[in-house]
Amino acid sequence: MGIHNVIGQKALHRLEPIVANRIGAESAVRTFARRGGIRVLVLALLCLTPSVNSARSEVVIIPFRSAESMILVDARVNDNRVSLLLDTGANNTIVSPRAYGDLQFRLRTIHKNEQGPGLRGDAVRLRANLALANRTWNSQPVYVMNVDELTRRFGAPVDGLLGQDLLREFHSVRINYKAHVIELEQ
Repeated sequence: MGIHNVIGQKALHRLEPIVANRIGAESAVRTFARRGGIRVLVLALLCLTPSVNSARSEVVIIPFRSAESMILVDARVNDNRVSLLLDTGANNTIVSPRAYGDLQFRLRTIHKNEQGPGLRGDAVRLRANLALANRTWNSQPVYVMNVDELTRRFGAPVDGLLGQDLLREFHSVRINYKAHVIELEQ
């Protein structure tokens, strides 16, 4: 029994272009493959696929210590070793005149803000080279303030505050209390 007997003559004429197009497409694929097209297609797909390493985020790990329930991190400001208090409520990073280096003027010490939360005092916005663990910021804007009051309050040397301006550069900030590290993820 042939195909003509099963579907009839009219239906066969409708199927012929579809079958011809399918045979033509298969022929085009075979020709494409013979000419190395498949290799080009595979190579293009490999180039467009992201590598495994680009999917991983870089994590900056900063050791910390505690003083009066506060988190202190070691850093470098203009090549001076400093101890900064992690302050997620501070909009900006603040460093002491000693931490910054030679200043030609004196700044009054910070004091409690009478009009609300936080501390107030004289400040100068300058640029500094700042390093935390293996991450360095060159010419980073910082505020230079006299933070002697913080050292007095916490009973540990405090050379400034690590604020949101640097923390916001990272996708996430995790504090691992068991390992005593802060993890800053890109």
